[in-house]
Amino acid sequence: MLSALKILYSLEEPEDNIVAQAANRLGVGEFQVFQLAHADWFGAEADAKELEPVFFRYLLHDQTDPWVRHYARRIVDLDDRGVLDTDNANYHRYDARSMRPLSRVSGLLHFVAVVVFVIVFFAVSIVAMNGVIPEPLGCLFPPCSWIG
Repeated sequence: MLSALKILYSLEEPEDNIVAQAANRLGVGEFQVFQLAHADWFGAEADAKELEPVFFRYLLHDQTDPWVRHYARRIVDLDDRGVLDTDNANYHRYDARSMRPLSRVSGLLHFVAVVVFVIVFFAVSIVAMNGVIPEPLGCLFPPCSWIG
């Protein structure tokens, strides 16, 4: 129990955690530091499924692979020397805001598809309820009351 609290404390204290320091200085998440470190160390983008065990080992047991520590130390060192460009798009290529937005045509098609789905859903519901609710329907919504 005490060791688990120590691990949680070390993850919350960026001064003690080089990965958290690097993430804070880059303005990205810690998982993104793992993604960036993998691409830097191995020269290829990592599959998220491939990184999950490494990241969970870091989260749960405070065990960081050497290639991640090396990358994080390099980021912290660059920032300490004042040469880290935190606005470099390369550091933010995994950010959600860097994803390509939908085009207007694509967005309009998505909107039309949702509207058509809602109309079809209500039409099918009305047809399905035909005969289930006794006639006359009267008023269904408040402030009307059911008169039976």
